[in-house]
Amino acid sequence: MRATALVITLCISWMCTYAQDSDFQALVDQGNTALKTNHYTDAVEAFQKAIQLQPSNTAAHLALASAYEIQWVPGDESEQNQQNLSNALTEYSRAVQLDPVNKRAISALAYLSYKQASSSKDDGTRLQKLDASAAYFRKLAEIDSGSKEADYMQGVIAWSKWYGPYSQARRNFGMQPSDPGPFHDPEVQQDLLNRFGQTVDGGVENLKKAIEIDSECSDCMTYLNLLIRERADLRGNTFEYQQDLAEADIWSKRALETRRKQAASGTFGGVVPMRPAISPHDPVPPGLVPGSVPPARSAFHGVRLSRDVAEANLISKVDPVYPSLAKAAKVQGAVEFTAQIGKNGKITNLQLVRGHPLLVNAAREAILQSQYRPTLLNGEPVDVVTDIVVNFSLSQADSSQ
Repeated sequence: MRATALVITLCISWMCTYAQDSDFQALVDQGNTALKTNHYTDAVEAFQKAIQLQPSNTAAHLALASAYEIQWVPGDESEQNQQNLSNALTEYSRAVQLDPVNKRAISALAYLSYKQASSSKDDGTRLQKLDASAAYFRKLAEIDSGSKEADYMQGVIAWSKWYGPYSQARRNFGMQPSDPGPFHDPEVQQDLLNRFGQTVDGGVENLKKAIEIDSECSDCMTYLNLLIRERADLRGNTFEYQQDLAEADIWSKRALETRRKQAASGTFGGVVPMRPAISPHDPVPPGLVPGSVPPARSAFHGVRLSRDVAEANLISKVDPVYPSLAKAAKVQGAVEFTAQIGKNGKITNLQLVRGHPLLVNAAREAILQSQYRPTLLNGEPVDVVTDIVVNFSLSQADSSQ
């Protein structure tokens, strides 16, 4: 009798577990379907119910975190938007608690911290979030020594922290972007060295590690060029200054050659970019570095047009002014946006896809001055969405002078 009872108990337990697993998977599938069709509230509800069935399931917490994250819009200070961010951070953190070496969760926390820094208007908060992001990326690099992005992003963060004070120091001396260095005031040099010397050198080291992992990472080479070129101003003598400039030139040329090779083969070997986390007081425009989720799909609405069709409707086009700092740093390449063109043929929404931060603002200003022929649907003008690419070439800039 006891054996029979034990068998019955085991069977019931097995059946309950099987039913629970089946219900859990059904809820996960339901949440994924809702997420793909942009029904985020339904996705959140389904993933929450799945977690109630299996609270220790890391994948379920990651799915719920993604459902919250994709609804968060950086820079929007509304209560609901900030709650989405808080919920996403909570669920990713729970995933790390369950699985301390979960690369997806750690990477997401790193990028979310970076995005917060990018959108912050407060310098203290920006630096705090940059430090948090760098810590997560260091942890990611420890877990995955082959992670190019972990090293690349630490280099980008170093540049983001250093560039503002560096550029302010040059402005204080009345130095133009193309003016040669180094700083002639030993006190200014020493102050910047004390505050940012390790940051800059660490960023250079991280970027070189990223290039060791991926020798075709042109974005890594571009940021490396910038850090070394700017570091030259801290050198104590002209010889060391010239040494840094020579090394920066090497990386600039390598980046250019790599991009040309990638363009010829139809590949893109850089890192998908996103906005750099510099201070809003700094003169450098928003650019791009990697992001963990796509932009909110609700940001654009209208009929989708190919680039060729949209360009055929272009009535007036303004060529961008090549930024002097980008020319001095020998930065060139393409800047790509997703654009919404209104019924009147003017740009009504513009979101960066990729491009170097030193080129983005000039590209944006030129695009916003463009005028398109209204697109008609059944005889009525409609909003349209398209991709716009602005190319910057040093050879073309030089020939136009």
